[in-house]
Amino acid sequence: MKFLIKITFFISLIVGIFSLLGLFILRNFPEYTTNISNFIPFFISLGSIGFTFLTIICAFLIGIYALGFERNILIFLISVSVSLIMELSSTYNGFPFGYYKYTDLLGPKILNEVPYLIPPSWFSIVVLSYIISKRLLYSGYYLVLVSTIFAFFWDLSLDYAMTKVYPFWVWQEKGFFYDMPIVNWAGWLFTLFIINFLFYILDRPEYKNEKYTGYVFYLYVLIVGFPIVMSLIGGGAFAFLLGLNGIMIVIILSRIRSVKLW
Repeated sequence: MKFLIKITFFISLIVGIFSLLGLFILRNFPEYTTNISNFIPFFISLGSIGFTFLTIICAFLIGIYALGFERNILIFLISVSVSLIMELSSTYNGFPFGYYKYTDLLGPKILNEVPYLIPPSWFSIVVLSYIISKRLLYSGYYLVLVSTIFAFFWDLSLDYAMTKVYPFWVWQEKGFFYDMPIVNWAGWLFTLFIINFLFYILDRPEYKNEKYTGYVFYLYVLIVGFPIVMSLIGGGAFAFLLGLNGIMIVIILSRIRSVKLW
């Protein structure tokens, strides 16, 4: 299992690097992309779908290794079900994230609204955040809260990267943070809390031990770091700094609690 985790992580890393490199060239040296301008949306879509799919697979393997197959399936089903309900609800009536619409860059959509890769991507960040939080010796409802916050750090730069750097979704109501409404962050915290709370109630994780590998933290940094670098490339300095601070908080807490994450 560790070998498969390692392989999928490094493939994800390579795809992520090439995707970011392509985006950097597109944003800063557009003259080099003139001859392939008609294919740019295809390559952007291919890189994003490939990166997301690979990180989901890697997170799923990590979940099996750390939690065991049955517990990993439980947190997967909770994450996918809750996030899909919330995503569909928001695209139809604005609750809880606000009104937005996905473009076609992330592939086919459920009910023509939510790309199939979106609900499993919620699982990826949730399972990694949970394992890291448990590794940092949090338990009880503190585990639920810390895991929620660690997963929320992903969105600190994600919305800028996915709307302003390249339009993977479009806000239909404008807000304060690069046109993102503040209700989106409230919706993220609400959704993540429900997912973590349901897993806590159904699984009672304080009575169970998890295996750990440094690739949990590496993949967390890769997933959270991808939109951070995108934000930097796109000129979103504030989004970049917010996302970076999220990762730094995790590292600082590991030092404070004297726990090795990598």
